[in-house]
Amino acid sequence: MRIYLIIHRHNEDIAHIHRHNEDIAHIHRHNEAIAHIHRHNEDIANIHRKNEDIAHIHRHNEDIAHIHRHNEDIAHLHRHNEDIAHIHRHTEGIPSIHRKNEDIAHIHRHTEGIPNIHRKNEDIAHIHRHTEDIPNIHRKNEDIAHIHRHNEDIAHIHRHNEDIANIHRKNEDIAYIHRHNEDIANIHRHNEDIAHIHRHNEAIAHVHRHNEDIAHIHRHNEDIAHIHRHNEDIANIHRKNEDIAHIHRHNEDIAHIHRHNEDIANIHRKNEDIAHIHRHNEDIAHIHRHNEDIANIHRHIQLQG
Repeated sequence: MRIYLIIHRHNEDIAHIHRHNEDIAHIHRHNEAIAHIHRHNEDIANIHRKNEDIAHIHRHNEDIAHIHRHNEDIAHLHRHNEDIAHIHRHTEGIPSIHRKNEDIAHIHRHTEGIPNIHRKNEDIAHIHRHTEDIPNIHRKNEDIAHIHRHNEDIAHIHRHNEDIANIHRKNEDIAYIHRHNEDIANIHRHNEDIAHIHRHNEAIAHVHRHNEDIAHIHRHNEDIAHIHRHNEDIANIHRKNEDIAHIHRHNEDIAHIHRHNEDIANIHRKNEDIAHIHRHNEDIAHIHRHNEDIANIHRHIQLQG
């Protein structure tokens, strides 16, 4: 009975292992689905990075369009600067005119009442005619000063654009590092998944080895069952042999009885023979007595005769 209980508990363990194996098969299918999702997520992550790159390119294209418009403005300013340079070349005499005006003012102060005022006035009229352009030159100088300040602003913008270009390159490096860090994070998570799978595979390998042990136990149990059946056969044979030995002893007893019976039969036959002899002897004795009687009669007759 104890063997049957052990086998029953063992069968329950085997049923539990079968259910566990079904769970493992379900986990394998689930892991394949997760691996498919991971690959899909990697594709999505690649698409997100590409979209970020495309958005960065769109913004960069807008910056380039802005720079093109700015370059057109700069080209316009360059042409304007060429005009200013042309004006500079044509206004090199302005300082001399200023000095001449100072001389004229000095002359005005020092030439009141001079007899040659008429001639000087003619000279002054000549100078006035030549200095009507001075207000225009002042306005042009203000424009030139404005252009100089604008050129300084453009130079500042150029330096600012160089800073922006450096920032863009740094941002591209940072974006590359962010994507690289995301890849590293994905690799870390992937490595954790692999470590989990390794531990799971070790557990599965342990279960496989356990299943092999169980299969070995099954074969061993079949051998034991075969031995039990063989032992039962041997026990039956032993019991049959004991019965046969008993029969042999019984047969020997019967043979002994048969021989004894034969001896008894022989004795009976001998006794019958002895009885027959006894009766025969009695008959002979009777004959002997009868013969004696006859002999006595014969003697008696002889004596009488």
